[in-house]
Amino acid sequence: MLETYKNANLRVAIPVSNPPRLLNWRVHCATLLGLRLEMVECQGASTTGTQQNMTSSETKFVDAVSEARELESSWKALEDLAGAVVGHRLFTVMTVDMTAGLARRAYSNHPAEYPVSGTKPIHRDAWFDVVHRERRSFVANSIEDIAQVFPDHALIASLGCASVLNLPVVLEGDLVATINLLDVAGHYTPERVASAEAQLAIPARLCCALAFRFDSTRTEPS
Repeated sequence: MLETYKNANLRVAIPVSNPPRLLNWRVHCATLLGLRLEMVECQGASTTGTQQNMTSSETKFVDAVSEARELESSWKALEDLAGAVVGHRLFTVMTVDMTAGLARRAYSNHPAEYPVSGTKPIHRDAWFDVVHRERRSFVANSIEDIAQVFPDHALIASLGCASVLNLPVVLEGDLVATINLLDVAGHYTPERVASAEAQLAIPARLCCALAFRFDSTRTEPS
């Protein structure tokens, strides 16, 4: 099953797991964003299963974003959830501006080394093919592999990081951001990557949707 959350300015399509352990997330997405819920049946999809309670980390995330009045608070909630799910030393969020050919840093838990509002040119390389074209997570588990795609590999290593997991966030069919987690060498095992993709997909989309909401609120005439 595919669920679509939308208002006049935003449409968010989110695949539902089987069994649907994320029923609570779907309710909170609609409630927090004031969106109307559409249900779209996909061929072969099963809706059987029982609702499971959220973990304490998920509950903390929902509480935090429910109270958020500015974007940094919602990104911090996502950072904390990602730490609980898979762990990280460095956590950043990069938004994507394909027209300008730039990725802009929207959040960082190491602002001295990776300041917010910093930019990176978008290079059409192997990383671009995986994340932008194929919309898949990019994983590297050694500093040597990181060095092949990230020119700031020396700075990454100086923070004690030698593995990376980049999660693409897609809204309205467009890649709008990447959630970037870095940790020690070998940290992002297939099991951890699977956990991150399953447990962070909806929260990441929710935070990106909130970013659009906060931006539109700031630009509305008083």
